[in-house]
Amino acid sequence: MPYAPIPAKPKPAPAWAAGTPVVFAAWWQRLCAALIDAFVTWGPTILVLTIIDAAMVPGSLDPFANEIDSTTRAAAMIVAFTLCYFVFFSAYFALTNGGESGATLGKRLMRIRVVDQYDGNRIGPGRAFLRWVLMGVFWMAAYLPGLINLLWPLWDPQRQAWHDKLANSVVVTAPR
Repeated sequence: MPYAPIPAKPKPAPAWAAGTPVVFAAWWQRLCAALIDAFVTWGPTILVLTIIDAAMVPGSLDPFANEIDSTTRAAAMIVAFTLCYFVFFSAYFALTNGGESGATLGKRLMRIRVVDQYDGNRIGPGRAFLRWVLMGVFWMAAYLPGLINLLWPLWDPQRQAWHDKLANSVVVTAPR
């Protein structure tokens, strides 16, 4: 006779949330916040890349030719994008998620924020930067780990992605 499956008990709220109406952010709230933040971060990045591309007039980089070859232009754009990504994106996510509100613009609009898993306080810019780096590592390692990290909050009891677990953070609904 097969055994009946043991029903999974939801993980209790952290001790700091005892007696308070803490609600872990829903996956769709996190996704909407990420999409809003994509517009916030990609807008200036595209503007910078467009300005750099327009600034590359014929002969500006190669004194022996009257035009910029495609390899030079591609290399310049890759360098510019990499700098935007590592400087602007990292600063945006580290300073907003680690700041007083614990939320990026997208998270504020979705009324969610990032807090410490153990005490409910803000995580600070260092741990917010760690969350950002870990998320990038999962996507750069291969597509599948990044996708699993993105979907993990769907079935996790505290709705944590892998980068949240490693940074000891949770995303909760913000008080109104």
